Amino acid sequence: QTVAFAIADVRTYDGVTTLHALSSSGGTAIAVPDDKILEAAHWIAESEAILAEPASAATVAALKLLREQELVGPSDRVVCILSGNGMRDLRLLGHRDTAPPRFAAGDLDGVARWAGM
Repeated sequence: QTVAFAIADVRTYDGVTTLHALSSSGGTAIAVPDDKILEAAHWIAESEAILAEPASAATVAALKLLREQELVGPSDRVVCILSGNGMRDLRLLGHRDTAPPRFAAGDLDGVARWAGM
């Protein structure tokens, strides 16, 4: 059970392909808890304006854990692929208590106040 259901499907061939790529390249794989995946998804949305699905955000969450474990160094080059769109996972990604701002059409002053301008 995971919020990253797109990478947890035991009926797809992707897992076999991934395991082969890991073993043939000497790569590493780690398990990432759901709370870290959702935390990464929010960080990606807030800092990069990309709404990534949890399975894609798992790559960033894993990188953070690998950095904390010093398995990936500060000068290492890493690519995290965010190929899945989070639009289908809005209920998962919207678990924060913050309500989205609402403005009337043409309320530029309201937008400016909300943005702290």
